[in-house]
Amino acid sequence: MSKLERDFWEFHQKNPHVYQLLVELAFQWKRRRPRSQLGIAALFERLRWEMAIQTESDDGYRLRNDLRSFYARWIMHQEPELIGLFELRKQTIPFTYGIKPFTGEFNFSEN
Repeated sequence: MSKLERDFWEFHQKNPHVYQLLVELAFQWKRRRPRSQLGIAALFERLRWEMAIQTESDDGYRLRNDLRSFYARWIMHQEPELIGLFELRKQTIPFTYGIKPFTGEFNFSEN
């Protein structure tokens, strides 16, 4: 697991409300524009602007941009209704979901 992924899991553990707010915003988008994709950056900026979000962070940042891609992948992994919502690029640092490397494609037929 990369240092960046460890940072993501640490941040996520300390700030579970960030995930919940991102999911709420993603479902709002999905209801309003069911066939449109979205960049996770748009949701991060909305959290920053409208909610003046408070987080716990050792580095002083409220929402780190370098964690966005992990949130996009984690949200789609956890919320099947949101699969395909976020535009994803090939990730140079594999996301292991804390278990194994993630290839960037979802395959729910695996056990």
